[in-house]
Amino acid sequence: MLTRTHLSPLPLVAALLALAAVSGCADPRYCDVGKPCSDPAYPYCDLVRHECEATAPADGGVDASVDAPQRDGGDGPVASDGGDAGGDDAGDAGCTSPAHWCSGGGCVPNDVDHCGESCEQCTAPTNGHPTCDGTSCSFACDASYYLNSTTCDPCDVPAHCGPTCATCGGDRPDCSGHAGKCVCNGTSCSGTTPVCDSNTGACRGCQAHAECASGACDPSGGCVAADQIIYLDKNNASCTDSGGTAGEPGTPFCTFPPALTKALGGAGYLVVRPGTYSFTADTYVTNGTVVIIGSDPATTELVQTKNNRAVLKLVDASNVTLEGLTLRGAFGNDGHGVWCAGQSSAVGTLTVRRCVLQGNVLRGID
Repeated sequence: MLTRTHLSPLPLVAALLALAAVSGCADPRYCDVGKPCSDPAYPYCDLVRHECEATAPADGGVDASVDAPQRDGGDGPVASDGGDAGGDDAGDAGCTSPAHWCSGGGCVPNDVDHCGESCEQCTAPTNGHPTCDGTSCSFACDASYYLNSTTCDPCDVPAHCGPTCATCGGDRPDCSGHAGKCVCNGTSCSGTTPVCDSNTGACRGCQAHAECASGACDPSGGCVAADQIIYLDKNNASCTDSGGTAGEPGTPFCTFPPALTKALGGAGYLVVRPGTYSFTADTYVTNGTVVIIGSDPATTELVQTKNNRAVLKLVDASNVTLEGLTLRGAFGNDGHGVWCAGQSSAVGTLTVRRCVLQGNVLRGID
């Protein structure tokens, strides 16, 4: 009699599972986080099915009502991969922040070469460098260049000057160039710093009369205003020794004696332009103050032609400064270049700079 043997189904199930496992491991399209797709025909890994696909899996990002069961794992309420919704979200489930998924590129840094969801390669104009804020591309200008609409231009203009692209203004309104700095110009300096120094680019006080347009530099470093100066210029066709405007820049005096008299009347400065000024007159300074400025001893001469007279005589408390002049020609008993003839106990001062006193019968200064 035949007996029926009952076989247990468990060994058969185990065998089938083992066969399936072996088949899965040998599947050339199998992929996971640690095993990316290598076949160019199937470059996209479906991390739900663990199979390489020819096209990117559908997006199940945060905008989907049910996220995790869809192919990419998304970053919705059931997500576990940390995806970033929108665009081509598939596959980035396996990327570690700050990397993100780029179609055809896998997990890549979110940088200027793979910027944002579009994985754009950022660019920049000449003298600039690309930037990525994690979402979109932009660019920034290199050091010592500034953004001028869509280009990076050198910082060589007053609004953007030098290595730091400084803004020029005040008494330094100009820019000396791309590698330079903000500097002064011929009209930006005033007050006690009226001179634009070409070496430093800064305004400074005058150090010579020739640095002032008026022809006179005062001790504080400021330029004396023209209306505080009497001018003597025999070579000016408009020179005159009479009239209310005599001694002004446009109508200077022609001869020395009347020019000296007017300067002693209040102006205090007498600027003598080049020339030889001969006179036969008493040229006295009595209790007065005056600064007489010549252009240069070689070109600016005061010549006395009257007997027994000094070229210039100072009486009592007179304060006189002579610069850039030659004083000559005095003869007779008082034939000095400068005679300090004090007749009282009052004390005056005489200052002489860059002057020549010669050809006088007696002393140069007595």
